[in-house]
Amino acid sequence: MSEQFEIRFCERCMTRTKNFFNVENVRNPRGYANFRCEKCGRVRRMRLLRPSAESSY
Repeated sequence: MSEQFEIRFCERCMTRTKNFFNVENVRNPRGYANFRCEKCGRVRRMRLLRPSAESSY
């Protein structure tokens, strides 16, 4: 199982922490994924961050 992470804000920890998500379950790169906080273990469904800046479109 390959997992990647994004640095996201966790509302329970009140800090920016690594949030891991499972790569195999993501079909659309701009879709939703289940994120798990590294510090407290909270699982939330959030949108993925955009891979590039808005100015490049």
